[in-house]
Amino acid sequence: MKTVGHATVGLAITLALAAFIACVGPVFIDRREYAVAVSTYVNNPTPENGAVLAHEYDKNSRLVLLTRLGVGSFLFVIMNVGWRYGSKHRKIGVQEPK
Repeated sequence: MKTVGHATVGLAITLALAAFIACVGPVFIDRREYAVAVSTYVNNPTPENGAVLAHEYDKNSRLVLLTRLGVGSFLFVIMNVGWRYGSKHRKIGVQEPK
């Protein structure tokens, strides 16, 4: 059976942590266009205003996804730098007896 290297394990752990942290935190996007679409739809719920609201909601959803991808990528890089820097100063794994 082939053993998995420390680099692969480190990448997998940091990827899982970055994805988890990026998805758990709430993303707040305040766009004027979306607020106007909601207000217009509440005051006058026509199919046209519903279509505009759906379009603005889709834009917000894309921005949330892009924000989470950006935060996750940033966390992944930072955690890997920390992992590499921290593992340079310590020997991890099986050590030879003295």
